[in-house]
Amino acid sequence: KTILQKAINNNLFGKAVKKSVKIDNELINQVENLLFFLALNAVSLARKAGILISGMDKVKEALKKNNIAFLLEAQNAGADGHNKIMSLAKNIEVFNLFKIEELDKELAKDNTVHLAFIKGTMANSVRETFVRLTSFLSN
Repeated sequence: KTILQKAINNNLFGKAVKKSVKIDNELINQVENLLFFLALNAVSLARKAGILISGMDKVKEALKKNNIAFLLEAQNAGADGHNKIMSLAKNIEVFNLFKIEELDKELAKDNTVHLAFIKGTMANSVRETFVRLTSFLSN
C-alpha cells in the first residue's frame, strides 16, 4: 500500500508515460479488493484441484502425515482450535486472511475455520497469491 501511495503522491505513473494522468482516488482500495478476490478464488481453485483439506480433524491428521505446504486459518477462529492446530503445525506457515463467513461462502460450506494445502505446484501458486495479499496489507 505504501509503495503504491508514494507512486501516486509523486506522480510516478505520469512520469512513466510522460503525460499528465489522473489516478482514481480509489486505486489503492481497488488493488486491495482485487488481491483479496484473487486470494479467495485461489482457495476455491485449490479445492477443485483436490489439494485442499478442511475441518479440524482432517487438518490435524494431514499435519501428522507431514504433507502440508501451509495452513489457512480463519481470522475469527477460536483460541482453543487455534492452539490445537498450532501445536501440530511446528514449522508450517499459517495465513489468516479471511473470516469464517468469507470462506464459507467461497467453499459453500459451514464453519470453515481450518484449511490445509497439500504440497505441490498448485499449493505453491496459492501461497504466492496469499503472500502477495499479505505483503500488500502489511505495508
